[in-house]
Amino acid sequence: MTTLVLAALAVVAVLLLDRALKRFFPRLLGAWLGRTIGRIALAQQPDRLHLDPVSADSWSDFETASDLGRPFVQQGFESAGTFRIEEMPGVIVQLLAHPAQRLYAAIYEHPQAGHWVDVVARYEDGTGATFTTAKPSGLDPLPGRIMVNAPGLTPRALLDRMMFERPAGALLPATAATAAQVFQDAYAEETAWRKGRGLTAAEVGRVTRQAA
Repeated sequence: MTTLVLAALAVVAVLLLDRALKRFFPRLLGAWLGRTIGRIALAQQPDRLHLDPVSADSWSDFETASDLGRPFVQQGFESAGTFRIEEMPGVIVQLLAHPAQRLYAAIYEHPQAGHWVDVVARYEDGTGATFTTAKPSGLDPLPGRIMVNAPGLTPRALLDRMMFERPAGALLPATAATAAQVFQDAYAEETAWRKGRGLTAAEVGRVTRQAA
């Protein structure tokens, strides 16, 4: 459930690059400038998120969200609620859990990035794997976390790929009751790591190329 961090940072970084590079410094892609833009992008991200429950009709595009969620329900996922994110106006997320398979899923609607879907496995050793239909952001994943970007896959195909390719290992429980807290904690953990490490010039450069 960490692609929201990547999407938010990618959007901010691209906007900053548009303003600072494309308009004023079209040939300056030096390391110092990239790292400065990275620091500004990170500073604009909240340390934690708060999920506020909303009704299903809160989606801007209800039909697309329903189409993305239906295959998960058909495969045994339980709805864990639909939420708006207080710190990110316009972002809606539906969380789902499959207790038997110990998997989470998330359906996102983002004003700039559109819709995408995550399937998430969390392991007892602290590692994790996220398979997502989001495009690659250009940002590095957390150490010990696998991020597989598969834009264009249907939710069912994404789930099948997760089941086939995910690393072996003991998974943590996944329940509808804990989904929102797990989501918020995952965001906080990733954001703390990124702010502590900073964005590299290489990451900012990749974000620019991805958005081109």
